[in-house]
Amino acid sequence: MEQTITEYDSIIKKCKDIFAKKMKDYGSAWRILRISSLTDQIFIKANRIRTIQETGENKVGEAIEDEFVAIINYCTMGLVQLELGYDSGIEMTVEQAILNYDEKSDNLFKWYQQLIAESLGKKSRGILPLISSMPKDNHSLMQLYLDGPKKNFYTFFSVYEKNSNLINKKKLLGSHYFLKNKNLQKILYAQKKATENVFKNKKIPFRSFELLNRSEQTLGEIFCFFILETILLGRALKVNPFDQPSVELIKRETKKILLKN
Repeated sequence: MEQTITEYDSIIKKCKDIFAKKMKDYGSAWRILRISSLTDQIFIKANRIRTIQETGENKVGEAIEDEFVAIINYCTMGLVQLELGYDSGIEMTVEQAILNYDEKSDNLFKWYQQLIAESLGKKSRGILPLISSMPKDNHSLMQLYLDGPKKNFYTFFSVYEKNSNLINKKKLLGSHYFLKNKNLQKILYAQKKATENVFKNKKIPFRSFELLNRSEQTLGEIFCFFILETILLGRALKVNPFDQPSVELIKRETKKILLKN
Protein backbone atom coordinates (compact mmCIF):
# COMPACT_ATOMS: atom_id res chain seq x y z
CA MET A 1 0.00 0.00 0.00
CA GLU A 2 2.72 2.45 1.04
CA GLN A 3 4.83 1.57 -2.02
CA THR A 4 1.82 2.13 -4.31
CA ILE A 5 1.23 5.60 -2.83
CA THR A 6 4.92 6.43 -3.28
CA GLU A 7 4.81 5.34 -6.93
CA TYR A 8 1.59 7.30 -7.44
CA ASP A 9 3.17 10.46 -6.00
CA SER A 10 6.22 9.97 -8.25
CA ILE A 11 4.08 9.62 -11.38
CA ILE A 12 1.90 12.64 -10.50
CA LYS A 13 5.05 14.70 -9.90
CA LYS A 14 6.31 13.75 -13.37
CA CYS A 15 2.96 14.72 -14.93
CA LYS A 16 2.98 17.99 -12.99
CA ASP A 17 6.54 18.84 -14.09
CA ILE A 18 5.67 18.24 -17.76
CA PHE A 19 2.46 20.27 -17.39
CA ALA A 20 4.45 23.16 -15.86
CA LYS A 21 7.02 23.07 -18.69
CA LYS A 22 4.25 23.09 -21.32
CA MET A 23 2.62 26.06 -19.56
CA LYS A 24 5.93 27.90 -19.61
CA ASP A 25 6.37 27.29 -23.34
CA TYR A 26 2.78 27.79 -24.54
CA GLY A 27 1.01 29.62 -21.72
CA SER A 28 -2.65 28.87 -21.01
CA ALA A 29 -3.69 28.61 -24.66
CA TRP A 30 -5.53 25.36 -23.81
CA ARG A 31 -8.08 27.44 -21.84
CA ILE A 32 -9.89 28.14 -25.12
CA LEU A 33 -10.60 24.42 -25.61
CA ARG A 34 -14.10 23.08 -25.00
CA ILE A 35 -14.59 19.89 -22.96
CA SER A 36 -15.44 17.99 -26.16
CA SER A 37 -12.09 19.03 -27.69
CA LEU A 38 -10.19 17.72 -24.66
CA THR A 39 -12.21 14.48 -24.82
CA ASP A 40 -11.13 14.10 -28.45
CA GLN A 41 -7.47 14.53 -27.45
CA ILE A 42 -7.82 11.87 -24.74
CA PHE A 43 -9.46 9.51 -27.27
CA ILE A 44 -6.64 10.09 -29.80
CA LYS A 45 -3.99 9.28 -27.18
CA ALA A 46 -5.86 6.19 -25.93
CA ASN A 47 -6.40 4.97 -29.50
CA ARG A 48 -2.70 5.38 -30.26
CA ILE A 49 -1.76 3.36 -27.16
CA ARG A 50 -4.13 0.58 -28.25
CA THR A 51 -2.70 0.59 -31.81
CA ILE A 52 0.90 0.32 -30.55
CA GLN A 53 -0.04 -2.48 -28.16
CA GLU A 54 -1.87 -4.46 -30.85
CA THR A 55 0.55 -3.96 -33.76
CA GLY A 56 3.81 -3.48 -31.90
CA GLU A 57 4.64 -0.60 -34.28
CA ASN A 58 5.62 2.84 -33.03
CA LYS A 59 6.34 5.02 -36.07
CA VAL A 60 6.45 8.31 -34.14
CA GLY A 61 8.95 7.04 -31.59
CA GLU A 62 7.26 8.41 -28.47
CA ALA A 63 7.03 5.98 -25.56
CA ILE A 64 3.64 4.68 -24.45
CA GLU A 65 4.45 6.10 -21.01
CA ASP A 66 4.44 9.61 -22.52
CA GLU A 67 0.98 9.00 -23.98
CA PHE A 68 -0.37 7.99 -20.56
CA VAL A 69 1.17 11.16 -19.05
CA ALA A 70 -0.53 13.23 -21.77
CA ILE A 71 -3.88 11.60 -20.95
CA ILE A 72 -3.50 12.48 -17.25
CA ASN A 73 -2.68 16.09 -18.10
CA TYR A 74 -5.57 16.34 -20.58
CA CYS A 75 -7.85 15.01 -17.83
CA THR A 76 -6.49 17.71 -15.50
CA MET A 77 -7.27 20.35 -18.12
CA GLY A 78 -10.77 18.93 -18.45
CA LEU A 79 -11.36 19.20 -14.70
CA VAL A 80 -10.18 22.83 -14.76
CA GLN A 81 -12.51 23.61 -17.67
CA LEU A 82 -15.42 21.96 -15.86
CA GLU A 83 -14.70 24.12 -12.81
CA LEU A 84 -14.03 27.46 -14.53
CA GLY A 85 -15.59 27.09 -17.97
CA TYR A 86 -13.60 27.66 -21.15
CA ASP A 87 -12.30 31.10 -22.14
CA SER A 88 -13.44 32.30 -25.56
CA GLY A 89 -10.11 34.07 -25.96
CA ILE A 90 -6.67 34.09 -24.38
CA GLU A 91 -6.63 37.87 -24.11
CA MET A 92 -9.76 38.84 -22.23
CA THR A 93 -8.97 42.53 -21.76
CA VAL A 94 -9.45 45.06 -24.55
CA GLU A 95 -9.54 48.82 -24.71
CA GLN A 96 -12.46 50.88 -25.91
CA ALA A 97 -11.83 54.53 -26.71
CA ILE A 98 -14.70 57.02 -26.84
CA LEU A 99 -13.94 59.76 -29.37
CA ASN A 100 -16.25 62.46 -28.00
CA TYR A 101 -16.90 65.41 -30.33
CA ASP A 102 -19.39 67.03 -27.95
CA GLU A 103 -17.87 68.89 -24.99
CA LYS A 104 -21.23 69.10 -23.23
CA SER A 105 -21.35 65.30 -23.06
CA ASP A 106 -18.16 64.97 -20.98
CA ASN A 107 -20.09 64.04 -17.83
CA LEU A 108 -22.09 61.44 -19.76
CA PHE A 109 -18.89 59.61 -20.66
CA LYS A 110 -17.42 59.93 -17.18
CA TRP A 111 -20.52 58.00 -16.09
CA TYR A 112 -20.05 55.53 -18.98
CA GLN A 113 -16.41 55.04 -18.02
CA GLN A 114 -17.43 54.10 -14.49
CA LEU A 115 -20.23 51.84 -15.78
CA ILE A 116 -17.92 49.80 -18.04
CA ALA A 117 -14.91 49.60 -15.71
CA GLU A 118 -16.83 48.84 -12.53
CA SER A 119 -19.27 46.38 -14.11
CA LEU A 120 -16.89 44.33 -16.30
CA GLY A 121 -13.46 44.51 -14.67
CA LYS A 122 -13.47 41.10 -12.95
CA LYS A 123 -11.77 37.67 -13.14
CA SER A 124 -8.80 39.16 -15.03
CA ARG A 125 -11.21 40.26 -17.77
CA GLY A 126 -12.83 43.50 -18.77
CA ILE A 127 -12.80 46.48 -21.09
CA LEU A 128 -10.61 49.50 -20.37
CA PRO A 129 -12.70 52.57 -21.33
CA LEU A 130 -10.68 55.59 -22.49
CA ILE A 131 -12.30 58.97 -23.14
CA SER A 132 -10.85 61.28 -25.80
CA SER A 133 -11.91 64.91 -26.21
CA MET A 134 -12.07 65.53 -29.94
CA PRO A 135 -10.69 67.07 -32.03
CA LYS A 136 -8.11 68.11 -29.39
CA ASP A 137 -6.79 64.56 -28.98
CA ASN A 138 -6.07 64.36 -32.71
CA HIS A 139 -2.67 65.80 -31.80
CA SER A 140 -2.04 63.69 -28.69
CA LEU A 141 -3.60 60.21 -28.97
CA MET A 142 -4.70 59.73 -32.57
CA GLN A 143 -1.32 58.43 -33.74
CA LEU A 144 -1.57 55.66 -31.14
CA TYR A 145 -5.16 54.87 -32.12
CA LEU A 146 -4.28 54.57 -35.80
CA ASP A 147 -0.92 52.79 -35.69
CA GLY A 148 -0.81 51.30 -32.18
CA PRO A 149 -2.18 47.96 -30.88
CA LYS A 150 -4.97 46.53 -33.03
CA LYS A 151 -7.07 44.96 -30.27
CA ASN A 152 -8.96 48.19 -29.53
CA PHE A 153 -12.51 49.22 -30.39
CA TYR A 154 -13.66 52.81 -30.91
CA THR A 155 -16.89 54.76 -30.48
CA PHE A 156 -17.45 58.11 -32.23
CA PHE A 157 -19.97 60.41 -30.56
CA SER A 158 -21.37 63.76 -31.67
CA VAL A 159 -24.45 65.95 -31.19
CA TYR A 160 -25.80 68.15 -33.96
CA GLU A 161 -26.03 71.80 -32.89
CA LYS A 162 -27.97 74.18 -35.18
CA ASN A 163 -26.91 77.46 -33.56
CA SER A 164 -23.37 78.23 -34.65
CA ASN A 165 -21.92 81.37 -36.27
CA LEU A 166 -20.47 81.36 -39.78
CA ILE A 167 -16.77 82.11 -40.29
CA ASN A 168 -16.31 85.14 -42.54
CA LYS A 169 -13.45 87.18 -41.08
CA LYS A 170 -10.66 87.64 -43.64
CA LYS A 171 -7.89 87.68 -41.01
CA LEU A 172 -9.12 84.43 -39.56
CA LEU A 173 -9.53 82.75 -42.92
CA GLY A 174 -6.23 83.63 -44.60
CA SER A 175 -5.11 80.62 -46.60
CA HIS A 176 -7.94 78.59 -45.06
CA TYR A 177 -10.41 79.91 -47.62
CA PHE A 178 -12.28 76.60 -47.62
CA LEU A 179 -13.64 77.50 -44.17
CA LYS A 180 -15.55 80.52 -45.49
CA ASN A 181 -19.28 80.46 -44.68
CA LYS A 182 -18.80 77.28 -42.65
CA ASN A 183 -19.89 77.19 -39.03
CA LEU A 184 -18.00 75.44 -36.26
CA GLN A 185 -20.47 72.56 -36.20
CA LYS A 186 -19.92 71.86 -39.90
CA ILE A 187 -16.12 71.97 -39.52
CA LEU A 188 -16.25 69.64 -36.52
CA TYR A 189 -18.52 67.25 -38.40
CA ALA A 190 -16.18 67.24 -41.42
CA GLN A 191 -13.23 66.43 -39.15
CA LYS A 192 -15.19 63.58 -37.54
CA LYS A 193 -16.17 62.10 -40.93
CA ALA A 194 -12.58 62.40 -42.13
CA THR A 195 -11.37 60.50 -39.07
CA GLU A 196 -14.00 57.81 -39.63
CA ASN A 197 -12.87 57.46 -43.25
CA VAL A 198 -9.27 56.92 -42.16
CA PHE A 199 -10.43 54.30 -39.62
CA LYS A 200 -12.34 52.52 -42.41
CA ASN A 201 -9.33 52.57 -44.73
CA LYS A 202 -7.13 51.13 -41.97
CA LYS A 203 -9.80 48.53 -41.11
CA ILE A 204 -10.00 49.69 -37.48
CA PRO A 205 -13.31 48.64 -35.86
CA PHE A 206 -15.57 51.48 -34.68
CA ARG A 207 -19.17 52.56 -34.30
CA SER A 208 -20.64 56.03 -34.53
CA PHE A 209 -23.41 57.82 -32.61
CA GLU A 210 -24.86 61.03 -34.07
CA LEU A 211 -27.53 62.66 -31.90
CA LEU A 212 -29.85 65.11 -33.66
CA ASN A 213 -30.83 66.80 -30.39
CA ARG A 214 -30.04 66.88 -26.69
CA SER A 215 -33.54 66.18 -25.34
CA GLU A 216 -34.39 64.23 -22.19
CA GLN A 217 -35.78 61.42 -24.34
CA THR A 218 -32.63 61.12 -26.44
CA LEU A 219 -30.35 61.08 -23.39
CA GLY A 220 -32.63 58.55 -21.69
CA GLU A 221 -32.36 56.29 -24.72
CA ILE A 222 -28.56 56.58 -24.67
CA PHE A 223 -28.45 55.73 -20.94
CA CYS A 224 -30.68 52.67 -21.47
CA PHE A 225 -28.65 51.52 -24.47
CA PHE A 226 -25.32 51.66 -22.62
CA ILE A 227 -26.73 49.90 -19.53
CA LEU A 228 -28.27 47.06 -21.56
CA GLU A 229 -25.07 46.77 -23.61
CA THR A 230 -23.01 46.45 -20.42
CA ILE A 231 -25.26 43.67 -19.09
CA LEU A 232 -24.85 41.73 -22.37
CA LEU A 233 -21.08 42.28 -22.34
CA GLY A 234 -20.99 40.93 -18.78
CA ARG A 235 -22.74 37.81 -19.99
CA ALA A 236 -20.29 37.42 -22.89
CA LEU A 237 -17.29 37.84 -20.56
CA LYS A 238 -18.90 35.53 -17.95
CA VAL A 239 -18.72 38.09 -15.15
CA ASN A 240 -21.39 39.51 -12.85
CA PRO A 241 -21.93 43.14 -13.96
CA PHE A 242 -23.96 43.98 -10.84
CA ASP A 243 -21.24 43.97 -8.15
CA GLN A 244 -17.86 45.56 -7.39
CA PRO A 245 -16.06 43.19 -4.96
CA SER A 246 -12.55 44.64 -5.24
CA VAL A 247 -13.76 48.20 -4.66
CA GLU A 248 -15.40 46.96 -1.45
CA LEU A 249 -11.97 45.66 -0.34
CA ILE A 250 -10.56 49.20 -0.52
CA LYS A 251 -13.50 50.56 1.48
CA ARG A 252 -12.95 47.99 4.23
CA GLU A 253 -9.19 48.59 4.25
CA THR A 254 -9.73 52.36 4.50
CA LYS A 255 -12.05 51.82 7.46
CA LYS A 256 -9.39 49.66 9.21
CA ILE A 257 -6.74 52.35 8.79
CA LEU A 258 -9.05 55.09 10.10
CA LEU A 259 -10.06 53.00 13.12
CA LYS A 260 -6.39 52.51 14.07
CA ASN A 261 -5.66 56.25 14.09
